[in-house]
Amino acid sequence: MRENLFEMGASWGDDAWSSDNRKKEKKKSTPIKDISKHKLKIRKERRRGKDVTIIEEFYLAPEVLKDILKEFKKKLGVGGTIKENITIEFQGDIQEQIKPLLRKKGFII
Repeated sequence: MRENLFEMGASWGDDAWSSDNRKKEKKKSTPIKDISKHKLKIRKERRRGKDVTIIEEFYLAPEVLKDILKEFKKKLGVGGTIKENITIEFQGDIQEQIKPLLRKKGFII
């Protein structure tokens, strides 16, 4: 017999009930590496008519990555965000301005 792809109703478990019978996926944890062992990739994309600079493959603790993002945003005067704890996205085309800052921190580009 085939497995049910669709389920309806609630499940009454241990002490609570849940209307979602699907199993939740666990988030993948990224390994933490020394800054000198990072090989970052920088690229530019165009989204909705605006440039976005993307720096990929950070393997740092989330707190350290937040501090780096905050420092770079302040120095460059741009907005930015962290995606999936391994990517930083900055507003605008700032590839040439960000490279010296990353090298000064000890990253390999």
